[in-house]
Amino acid sequence: MLTNFATGQLMTRIGRYKPFTVAGTGVAAVGYYLFSTMGVGTTHLESAAFMFVAGLGLGFVMPTLTVAVQNVVERSDLGVATTSVTFSRSLGSAIGVSVFGAVLTSRLAARLAASDLSPAATRELADAGSNLSPQVLADLPPDAVPVVRTALAHSIDLLFLTGALIIAIGFLVALSLPSVELGEDANVQIDEDANVQTDEDANVQTDEDANVQIDEDTNVQIDEDTNVQTDEDNRESP
Repeated sequence: MLTNFATGQLMTRIGRYKPFTVAGTGVAAVGYYLFSTMGVGTTHLESAAFMFVAGLGLGFVMPTLTVAVQNVVERSDLGVATTSVTFSRSLGSAIGVSVFGAVLTSRLAARLAASDLSPAATRELADAGSNLSPQVLADLPPDAVPVVRTALAHSIDLLFLTGALIIAIGFLVALSLPSVELGEDANVQIDEDANVQTDEDANVQTDEDANVQIDEDTNVQIDEDTNVQTDEDNRESP
């Protein structure tokens, strides 16, 4: 949230989005690598610090990707581009959670099966999978808790290493982005057929130097400064 807000302000002032995308993907990759180092002895403070680093990087990336896409498309395609980014992000999140959750469950089940736990406990923990919670651990026998924690720690490291690799690829892609300045044009289009028209049939001319409007059909000259109407045919000035 902090870097999201800061990125929006800084992008507006600097006028470029590439530096934030590069920095964000780099920091996020470091954060996910730190996640992969977590083990049984990792404290809550350490895990919170790792989450802060990862969130710091993702906060730089999220707004800049949307702005980058909006900045390179035609204004008529702005809505389609924005919804495409949102849809792709939602689709990637759904696929990522499903695939990573399945991998975690599979690896955890394999490690638990190779442990000294009873078959019943192994099946129960394998069914819990990625939803393994402290409450589930609290219901286990005391001697089984270290085994489960070790199996979980060894199962989850591959997931975060894979995530770090994916974000590292994003970092390389961010480096290849063109350094394009943010557009300053408003997203406004003028309908030339309906918005503003000049009716040449009205035969009305405006003399901007003299502030005089002449209607050639009635041969009447109106001086807007003096508010006097003159009929040139009769030479009368009412």
